[in-house]
Amino acid sequence: MDSIKAKDTEKKRLDAVSRPINLKEQESCDACRSIASLQKSKLYNRSRNMVCLTDLNRLGLFKGIEYRSFIYRNSLSLLNPASYLHKSILDTNISERCEVHAIAPCPNSSKLAVAYNNPMFFSYFDMAPSRWLQLLNQPSNILNWHHGMWISQLDFLHLSDSVSGPNIVLYAWTCKTVMGTTITLRDFVADSLPHWRTSISRMAQLQSLTGVWRNEKPLVSVAWESAIKFPVVLYDLAGSAKQRVEALKGRSVLSQVFNKEGSKLYCGAKDGRVFCINTNDVRTAAFQLWSYKDREACVCCMKLLADENYLLTGDYEGRILHWDLRMRKVVHSFEGHENDYHGLPFDVNETAQIVYAAGLDGFTKVWSLRSGNLLHSLPAPCSVTNANSVPKVLYSTEWGGMRGNSGFLFATSAESGPKAYMYPIRPEVWQK
Repeated sequence: MDSIKAKDTEKKRLDAVSRPINLKEQESCDACRSIASLQKSKLYNRSRNMVCLTDLNRLGLFKGIEYRSFIYRNSLSLLNPASYLHKSILDTNISERCEVHAIAPCPNSSKLAVAYNNPMFFSYFDMAPSRWLQLLNQPSNILNWHHGMWISQLDFLHLSDSVSGPNIVLYAWTCKTVMGTTITLRDFVADSLPHWRTSISRMAQLQSLTGVWRNEKPLVSVAWESAIKFPVVLYDLAGSAKQRVEALKGRSVLSQVFNKEGSKLYCGAKDGRVFCINTNDVRTAAFQLWSYKDREACVCCMKLLADENYLLTGDYEGRILHWDLRMRKVVHSFEGHENDYHGLPFDVNETAQIVYAAGLDGFTKVWSLRSGNLLHSLPAPCSVTNANSVPKVLYSTEWGGMRGNSGFLFATSAESGPKAYMYPIRPEVWQK
Protein backbone atom coordinates (compact mmCIF):
# COMPACT_ATOMS: atom_id res chain seq x y z
CA MET A 1 0.00 0.00 0.00
CA ASP A 2 1.62 3.32 -1.12
CA SER A 3 2.05 6.12 1.41
CA ILE A 4 -0.60 8.48 -0.07
CA LYS A 5 -3.26 5.76 -0.16
CA ALA A 6 -2.29 4.63 3.35
CA LYS A 7 -2.73 8.15 4.74
CA ASP A 8 -6.12 8.56 3.04
CA THR A 9 -7.25 5.16 4.36
CA GLU A 10 -6.20 5.99 7.90
CA LYS A 11 -7.95 9.40 7.75
CA LYS A 12 -11.25 7.74 6.74
CA ARG A 13 -10.92 5.18 9.53
CA LEU A 14 -10.18 7.85 12.16
CA ASP A 15 -13.11 9.95 10.96
CA ALA A 16 -15.41 6.94 11.39
CA VAL A 17 -14.26 5.95 14.87
CA SER A 18 -14.30 9.52 16.22
CA ARG A 19 -17.74 10.46 14.87
CA PRO A 20 -19.70 12.08 17.73
CA ILE A 21 -23.12 10.85 18.77
CA ASN A 22 -25.93 13.17 17.71
CA LEU A 23 -28.44 14.60 20.18
CA LYS A 24 -31.09 11.91 19.68
CA GLU A 25 -28.54 9.16 20.18
CA GLN A 26 -27.27 10.90 23.33
CA GLU A 27 -30.81 11.05 24.70
CA SER A 28 -31.12 7.35 23.92
CA CYS A 29 -27.94 6.69 25.95
CA ASP A 30 -29.39 8.60 28.92
CA ALA A 31 -32.66 6.66 28.70
CA CYS A 32 -30.80 3.36 28.52
CA ARG A 33 -28.80 3.91 31.70
CA SER A 34 -31.82 3.15 33.87
CA ILE A 35 -32.64 0.09 31.74
CA ALA A 36 -29.04 -1.13 31.90
CA SER A 37 -28.96 -0.90 35.68
CA LEU A 38 -31.80 -3.41 35.83
CA GLN A 39 -29.94 -5.88 33.61
CA LYS A 40 -27.03 -6.48 35.99
CA SER A 41 -26.79 -9.96 37.44
CA LYS A 42 -24.24 -12.15 39.19
CA LEU A 43 -22.76 -12.95 35.75
CA TYR A 44 -21.84 -9.31 35.20
CA ASN A 45 -19.22 -8.17 37.68
CA ARG A 46 -19.24 -4.41 38.12
CA SER A 47 -15.48 -4.20 38.39
CA ARG A 48 -14.93 -5.76 34.97
CA ASN A 49 -15.63 -4.80 31.37
CA MET A 50 -18.86 -6.66 30.62
CA VAL A 51 -21.16 -6.84 27.63
CA CYS A 52 -24.81 -6.45 28.67
CA LEU A 53 -28.06 -6.72 26.73
CA THR A 54 -30.64 -3.96 27.07
CA ASP A 55 -34.18 -3.40 25.81
CA LEU A 56 -35.30 -1.48 22.71
CA ASN A 57 -32.99 -3.31 20.30
CA ARG A 58 -29.83 -2.03 21.94
CA LEU A 59 -26.72 -3.68 23.25
CA GLY A 60 -24.37 -1.79 25.49
CA LEU A 61 -21.33 -2.46 27.56
CA PHE A 62 -20.25 -1.76 31.14
CA LYS A 63 -16.79 -0.38 31.63
CA GLY A 64 -16.54 -0.22 35.39
CA ILE A 65 -19.68 1.76 36.20
CA GLU A 66 -19.76 3.52 32.83
CA TYR A 67 -22.36 2.49 30.25
CA ARG A 68 -22.71 3.43 26.63
CA SER A 69 -25.29 2.45 24.04
CA PHE A 70 -23.96 1.36 20.67
CA ILE A 71 -27.12 0.89 18.69
CA TYR A 72 -30.06 3.18 18.09
CA ARG A 73 -32.86 2.56 15.57
CA ASN A 74 -30.89 -0.09 13.68
CA SER A 75 -27.91 2.18 13.02
CA LEU A 76 -24.48 2.08 14.57
CA SER A 77 -23.28 4.79 16.93
CA LEU A 78 -19.57 4.20 16.42
CA LEU A 79 -17.45 5.53 19.26
CA ASN A 80 -13.72 5.51 19.72
CA PRO A 81 -12.52 1.87 19.86
CA ALA A 82 -10.55 2.69 23.01
CA SER A 83 -13.89 2.78 24.82
CA TYR A 84 -14.91 -0.65 23.52
CA LEU A 85 -14.47 -3.81 25.54
CA HIS A 86 -10.85 -4.84 24.94
CA LYS A 87 -8.08 -6.90 26.48
CA SER A 88 -4.60 -8.19 25.70
CA ILE A 89 -4.46 -11.72 24.32
CA LEU A 90 -0.77 -12.26 24.95
CA ASP A 91 0.95 -14.30 27.63
CA THR A 92 3.13 -12.05 29.80
CA ASN A 93 6.17 -14.28 29.16
CA ILE A 94 6.05 -13.74 25.40
CA SER A 95 7.45 -10.91 23.32
CA GLU A 96 5.06 -8.12 22.30
CA ARG A 97 6.30 -8.42 18.71
CA CYS A 98 4.33 -11.60 18.06
CA GLU A 99 1.47 -11.49 15.54
CA VAL A 100 -2.00 -13.02 15.45
CA HIS A 101 -2.19 -15.42 12.50
CA ALA A 102 -5.75 -16.80 12.91
CA ILE A 103 -8.66 -17.00 15.36
CA ALA A 104 -11.57 -19.45 15.60
CA PRO A 105 -14.41 -20.11 18.06
CA CYS A 106 -15.54 -23.48 19.41
CA PRO A 107 -19.06 -24.61 18.32
CA ASN A 108 -20.97 -22.69 21.02
CA SER A 109 -18.52 -19.73 21.06
CA SER A 110 -17.62 -20.34 24.71
CA LYS A 111 -13.92 -20.68 23.84
CA LEU A 112 -11.60 -18.91 21.42
CA ALA A 113 -8.56 -20.43 19.72
CA VAL A 114 -5.74 -18.12 18.65
CA ALA A 115 -2.69 -18.98 16.51
CA TYR A 116 0.39 -16.74 16.67
CA ASN A 117 3.59 -16.21 14.72
CA ASN A 118 6.95 -14.84 15.85
CA PRO A 119 7.14 -17.09 17.84
CA MET A 120 4.74 -19.80 16.72
CA PHE A 121 2.31 -21.04 19.38
CA PHE A 122 -1.40 -21.54 20.13
CA SER A 123 -3.65 -20.28 22.92
CA TYR A 124 -7.16 -21.17 24.09
CA PHE A 125 -9.24 -18.51 25.86
CA ASP A 126 -12.45 -18.57 27.88
CA MET A 127 -15.19 -16.29 26.48
CA ALA A 128 -17.63 -16.46 29.43
CA PRO A 129 -18.54 -12.91 30.60
CA SER A 130 -17.15 -13.45 34.10
CA ARG A 131 -13.87 -14.93 32.71
CA TRP A 132 -13.57 -13.03 29.45
CA LEU A 133 -10.35 -13.95 27.58
CA GLN A 134 -8.78 -15.82 30.49
CA LEU A 135 -6.05 -18.15 29.25
CA LEU A 136 -6.90 -21.86 29.53
CA ASN A 137 -3.60 -23.40 28.42
CA GLN A 138 0.06 -22.60 29.01
CA PRO A 139 1.71 -21.92 25.64
CA SER A 140 4.95 -20.69 27.20
CA ASN A 141 5.92 -24.29 28.01
CA ILE A 142 6.52 -25.14 24.36
CA LEU A 143 8.28 -22.00 23.14
CA ASN A 144 11.73 -23.51 23.41
CA TRP A 145 11.24 -25.40 20.15
CA HIS A 146 8.81 -23.06 18.40
CA HIS A 147 11.22 -20.14 17.98
CA GLY A 148 12.24 -19.65 14.36
CA MET A 149 9.14 -21.45 13.03
CA TRP A 150 6.43 -19.70 11.03
CA ILE A 151 2.85 -20.75 10.25
CA SER A 152 1.97 -20.35 6.57
CA GLN A 153 -1.41 -22.14 6.41
CA LEU A 154 -3.77 -23.26 9.17
CA ASP A 155 -7.13 -24.95 9.73
CA PHE A 156 -8.71 -25.53 13.16
CA LEU A 157 -10.23 -28.94 12.41
CA HIS A 158 -11.98 -29.68 15.68
CA LEU A 159 -12.53 -27.37 18.64
CA SER A 160 -14.25 -28.71 21.74
CA ASP A 161 -16.43 -26.82 24.22
CA SER A 162 -14.25 -28.46 26.89
CA VAL A 163 -10.57 -27.79 27.56
CA SER A 164 -10.01 -31.55 27.80
CA GLY A 165 -10.70 -31.68 24.08
CA PRO A 166 -9.87 -32.94 21.66
CA ASN A 167 -8.85 -29.56 20.19
CA ILE A 168 -7.17 -30.34 16.90
CA VAL A 169 -5.30 -27.92 14.66
CA LEU A 170 -3.86 -28.65 11.21
CA TYR A 171 -1.08 -26.29 10.22
CA ALA A 172 1.82 -25.92 7.82
CA TRP A 173 5.03 -24.34 9.05
CA THR A 174 8.43 -23.42 7.75
CA CYS A 175 11.73 -22.82 9.51
CA LYS A 176 14.60 -20.51 8.67
CA THR A 177 17.19 -23.22 9.23
CA VAL A 178 15.39 -26.04 7.37
CA MET A 179 14.43 -26.04 3.70
CA GLY A 180 10.86 -27.07 2.88
CA THR A 181 7.44 -27.12 4.53
CA THR A 182 6.10 -29.41 7.24
CA ILE A 183 2.39 -30.11 7.82
CA THR A 184 1.42 -31.10 11.36
CA LEU A 185 -1.74 -32.27 13.10
CA ARG A 186 -1.88 -32.03 16.90
CA ASP A 187 -3.97 -31.24 19.99
CA PHE A 188 -2.71 -27.74 20.79
CA VAL A 189 -4.45 -27.39 24.19
CA ALA A 190 -3.12 -30.66 25.60
CA ASP A 191 0.30 -29.82 24.09
CA SER A 192 0.54 -33.39 22.86
CA LEU A 193 3.00 -34.83 20.41
CA PRO A 194 1.87 -34.51 16.78
CA HIS A 195 -0.81 -37.04 15.77
CA TRP A 196 0.43 -36.87 12.18
CA ARG A 197 3.11 -35.11 10.20
CA THR A 198 4.27 -34.92 6.61
CA SER A 199 6.80 -32.69 4.89
CA ILE A 200 8.19 -31.81 1.50
CA SER A 201 11.87 -30.91 1.35
CA ARG A 202 11.95 -29.33 -2.08
CA MET A 203 11.33 -25.62 -2.62
CA ALA A 204 7.65 -26.12 -3.52
CA GLN A 205 5.25 -23.47 -2.30
CA LEU A 206 2.19 -24.57 -0.36
CA GLN A 207 -0.93 -23.06 -1.93
CA SER A 208 -3.74 -24.20 0.36
CA LEU A 209 -4.54 -26.60 3.18
CA THR A 210 -7.81 -27.90 4.60
CA GLY A 211 -9.28 -30.85 6.47
CA VAL A 212 -12.48 -32.29 7.84
CA TRP A 213 -13.08 -34.15 11.10
CA ARG A 214 -15.04 -37.36 10.50
CA ASN A 215 -15.39 -40.50 12.61
CA GLU A 216 -12.87 -39.01 15.07
CA LYS A 217 -10.22 -39.08 12.32
CA PRO A 218 -9.34 -36.29 9.90
CA LEU A 219 -9.28 -36.24 6.11
CA VAL A 220 -6.66 -33.77 4.92
CA SER A 221 -6.15 -32.12 1.53
CA VAL A 222 -2.87 -30.40 0.66
CA ALA A 223 -2.33 -28.32 -2.50
CA TRP A 224 1.19 -27.46 -3.64
CA GLU A 225 2.14 -25.20 -6.52
CA SER A 226 1.32 -26.44 -10.01
CA ALA A 227 4.99 -27.15 -10.83
CA ILE A 228 4.42 -30.53 -9.17
CA LYS A 229 2.73 -33.04 -11.50
CA PHE A 230 -0.09 -33.86 -9.05
CA PRO A 231 -0.22 -30.78 -6.79
CA VAL A 232 -3.29 -31.82 -4.74
CA VAL A 233 -2.91 -34.78 -2.37
CA LEU A 234 -5.53 -36.35 -0.06
CA TYR A 235 -4.49 -37.98 3.22
CA ASP A 236 -7.04 -40.22 4.91
CA LEU A 237 -5.71 -40.65 8.43
CA ALA A 238 -8.37 -43.23 9.32
CA GLY A 239 -6.77 -45.74 6.97
CA SER A 240 -3.37 -44.07 6.56
CA ALA A 241 -4.12 -43.76 2.84
CA LYS A 242 -2.61 -41.22 0.45
CA GLN A 243 -3.95 -40.47 -3.01
CA ARG A 244 -3.11 -37.88 -5.63
CA VAL A 245 -6.05 -36.00 -7.16
CA GLU A 246 -5.63 -36.74 -10.86
CA ALA A 247 -8.55 -34.47 -11.82
CA LEU A 248 -6.48 -31.44 -10.78
CA LYS A 249 -3.28 -32.43 -12.54
CA GLY A 250 -1.11 -29.39 -13.24
CA ARG A 251 -3.58 -26.92 -11.70
CA SER A 252 -2.79 -24.30 -9.09
CA VAL A 253 -5.39 -24.62 -6.29
CA LEU A 254 -5.47 -21.60 -3.97
CA SER A 255 -8.43 -22.53 -1.75
CA GLN A 256 -10.23 -25.70 -0.66
CA VAL A 257 -13.21 -26.72 1.45
CA PHE A 258 -14.76 -30.10 2.31
CA ASN A 259 -18.43 -30.81 2.85
CA LYS A 260 -19.40 -32.02 6.32
CA GLU A 261 -19.09 -35.74 5.53
CA GLY A 262 -15.83 -35.34 3.62
CA SER A 263 -17.31 -36.96 0.50
CA LYS A 264 -16.84 -33.83 -1.64
CA LEU A 265 -13.93 -31.43 -1.95
CA TYR A 266 -14.38 -28.01 -3.58
CA CYS A 267 -11.19 -26.51 -5.01
CA GLY A 268 -10.76 -22.90 -6.15
CA ALA A 269 -8.18 -22.58 -8.91
CA LYS A 270 -5.93 -19.79 -10.09
CA ASP A 271 -7.80 -19.50 -13.40
CA GLY A 272 -11.09 -18.65 -11.64
CA ARG A 273 -12.67 -22.11 -11.80
CA VAL A 274 -14.13 -24.07 -8.90
CA PHE A 275 -13.89 -27.86 -9.15
CA CYS A 276 -16.01 -30.33 -7.19
CA ILE A 277 -14.09 -33.55 -6.48
CA ASN A 278 -15.66 -36.78 -5.24
CA THR A 279 -13.14 -37.97 -2.65
CA ASN A 280 -14.00 -41.61 -3.47
CA ASP A 281 -13.08 -41.08 -7.14
CA VAL A 282 -10.38 -38.44 -7.62
CA ARG A 283 -9.68 -39.21 -11.29
CA THR A 284 -12.33 -36.83 -12.68
CA ALA A 285 -14.14 -33.75 -11.37
CA ALA A 286 -17.85 -34.17 -10.64
CA PHE A 287 -18.50 -30.69 -12.06
CA GLN A 288 -16.96 -27.23 -12.25
CA LEU A 289 -18.13 -23.65 -11.78
CA TRP A 290 -16.71 -20.83 -13.84
CA SER A 291 -17.96 -17.25 -13.92
CA TYR A 292 -14.64 -15.57 -14.68
CA LYS A 293 -14.46 -16.49 -18.37
CA ASP A 294 -13.74 -12.89 -19.36
CA ARG A 295 -10.68 -12.62 -17.12
CA GLU A 296 -8.56 -14.64 -14.75
CA ALA A 297 -9.52 -14.00 -11.14
CA CYS A 298 -7.91 -16.34 -8.62
CA VAL A 299 -10.37 -17.96 -6.19
CA CYS A 300 -8.59 -17.41 -2.87
CA CYS A 301 -11.30 -18.16 -0.29
CA MET A 302 -14.40 -20.37 -0.10
CA LYS A 303 -17.18 -21.11 2.43
CA LEU A 304 -19.76 -23.89 2.11
CA LEU A 305 -23.07 -23.17 3.83
CA ALA A 306 -24.60 -25.63 6.28
CA ASP A 307 -27.21 -27.07 3.89
CA GLU A 308 -24.39 -27.68 1.35
CA ASN A 309 -26.52 -26.29 -1.49
CA TYR A 310 -24.74 -22.93 -1.54
CA LEU A 311 -21.08 -22.00 -1.87
CA LEU A 312 -19.42 -18.60 -1.40
CA THR A 313 -16.20 -17.81 -3.26
CA GLY A 314 -13.88 -14.82 -3.02
CA ASP A 315 -11.24 -13.70 -5.52
CA TYR A 316 -8.10 -11.57 -5.34
CA GLU A 317 -9.94 -8.52 -6.67
CA GLY A 318 -12.32 -8.52 -3.70
CA ARG A 319 -15.45 -9.86 -5.40
CA ILE A 320 -17.43 -12.41 -3.34
CA LEU A 321 -19.93 -14.62 -5.17
CA HIS A 322 -22.87 -16.59 -3.81
CA TRP A 323 -23.34 -19.83 -5.81
CA ASP A 324 -26.35 -22.14 -5.99
CA LEU A 325 -24.70 -25.55 -6.46
CA ARG A 326 -27.92 -27.17 -7.68
CA MET A 327 -28.31 -24.73 -10.58
CA ARG A 328 -24.54 -24.09 -10.75
CA LYS A 329 -24.93 -20.37 -11.16
CA VAL A 330 -24.33 -17.18 -9.18
CA VAL A 331 -27.29 -16.05 -7.06
CA HIS A 332 -25.80 -12.66 -6.21
CA SER A 333 -22.48 -10.99 -5.40
CA PHE A 334 -21.11 -8.98 -2.47
CA GLU A 335 -19.28 -5.85 -3.61
CA GLY A 336 -16.90 -3.49 -1.85
CA HIS A 337 -14.34 -5.78 -0.22
CA GLU A 338 -10.84 -4.25 -0.46
CA ASN A 339 -8.62 -7.26 -1.13
CA ASP A 340 -6.04 -5.93 -3.61
CA TYR A 341 -4.50 -9.34 -4.44
CA HIS A 342 -3.63 -10.28 -0.86
CA GLY A 343 -6.06 -13.17 -0.45
CA LEU A 344 -7.84 -11.64 2.56
CA PRO A 345 -10.58 -14.00 3.76
CA PHE A 346 -14.28 -13.49 4.38
CA ASP A 347 -16.60 -15.30 6.76
CA VAL A 348 -20.30 -16.14 7.14
CA ASN A 349 -22.68 -16.22 10.10
CA GLU A 350 -25.82 -18.08 9.07
CA THR A 351 -27.65 -17.37 12.33
CA ALA A 352 -27.53 -13.61 11.68
CA GLN A 353 -27.62 -14.16 7.88
CA ILE A 354 -24.57 -11.98 7.23
CA VAL A 355 -21.32 -12.14 5.27
CA TYR A 356 -18.38 -10.03 6.49
CA ALA A 357 -14.78 -9.33 5.52
CA ALA A 358 -12.01 -7.07 6.83
CA GLY A 359 -10.26 -5.17 4.05
CA LEU A 360 -7.16 -3.12 3.35
CA ASP A 361 -9.19 0.09 3.59
CA GLY A 362 -9.43 -0.33 7.38
CA PHE A 363 -13.12 -1.26 7.34
CA THR A 364 -15.00 -4.51 7.85
CA LYS A 365 -17.85 -4.72 5.35
CA VAL A 366 -21.05 -6.51 6.40
CA TRP A 367 -23.50 -7.75 3.74
CA SER A 368 -26.87 -9.46 3.86
CA LEU A 369 -26.52 -13.14 2.97
CA ARG A 370 -30.04 -13.13 1.53
CA SER A 371 -29.87 -10.08 -0.73
CA GLY A 372 -26.17 -9.25 -1.09
CA ASN A 373 -26.79 -5.66 0.05
CA LEU A 374 -24.09 -3.85 2.01
CA LEU A 375 -25.44 -3.30 5.54
CA HIS A 376 -22.59 -1.63 7.43
CA SER A 377 -18.90 -0.73 7.33
CA LEU A 378 -17.17 -1.09 10.70
CA PRO A 379 -13.86 0.75 11.25
CA ALA A 380 -10.93 -1.27 12.53
CA PRO A 381 -9.77 -0.59 16.11
CA CYS A 382 -6.20 -0.04 14.91
CA SER A 383 -4.33 1.47 12.00
CA VAL A 384 -4.25 -0.69 8.83
CA THR A 385 -1.11 -0.08 6.78
CA ASN A 386 -0.69 -3.41 4.99
CA ALA A 387 -2.20 -6.89 4.71
CA ASN A 388 -0.48 -8.09 7.90
CA SER A 389 -2.12 -5.34 9.97
CA VAL A 390 -5.67 -6.17 8.82
CA PRO A 391 -7.47 -7.45 11.96
CA LYS A 392 -8.85 -10.97 12.23
CA VAL A 393 -12.64 -10.77 12.65
CA LEU A 394 -15.31 -13.11 14.03
CA TYR A 395 -19.02 -12.58 14.62
CA SER A 396 -21.14 -14.67 16.98
CA THR A 397 -24.64 -14.42 18.41
CA GLU A 398 -23.69 -16.40 21.53
CA TRP A 399 -20.29 -15.35 22.85
CA GLY A 400 -19.48 -17.18 26.05
CA GLY A 401 -22.11 -19.79 25.19
CA MET A 402 -24.90 -17.30 26.06
CA ARG A 403 -27.59 -16.71 23.45
CA GLY A 404 -28.02 -13.03 22.63
CA ASN A 405 -24.46 -12.12 23.66
CA SER A 406 -23.72 -10.90 20.13
CA GLY A 407 -20.94 -8.92 18.56
CA PHE A 408 -17.83 -8.70 16.43
CA LEU A 409 -14.50 -9.78 17.90
CA PHE A 410 -11.46 -8.08 16.37
CA ALA A 411 -8.00 -9.54 17.03
CA THR A 412 -5.18 -7.12 16.19
CA SER A 413 -1.39 -7.24 16.18
CA ALA A 414 -0.68 -3.76 17.55
CA GLU A 415 2.75 -2.39 18.52
CA SER A 416 1.85 -2.89 22.18
CA GLY A 417 1.03 -6.55 21.53
CA PRO A 418 -1.96 -8.57 20.31
CA LYS A 419 -5.33 -7.35 21.61
CA ALA A 420 -8.96 -8.36 21.22
CA TYR A 421 -11.77 -5.80 20.85
CA MET A 422 -15.48 -6.53 21.16
CA TYR A 423 -18.01 -4.59 19.08
CA PRO A 424 -21.36 -5.54 20.62
CA ILE A 425 -24.14 -5.65 18.01
CA ARG A 426 -27.58 -7.23 18.27
CA PRO A 427 -28.68 -9.63 15.45
CA GLU A 428 -31.79 -7.51 14.81
CA VAL A 429 -29.57 -4.85 13.26
CA TRP A 430 -28.96 -7.09 10.24
CA GLN A 431 -32.63 -7.84 9.54
CA LYS A 432 -33.04 -5.45 6.62
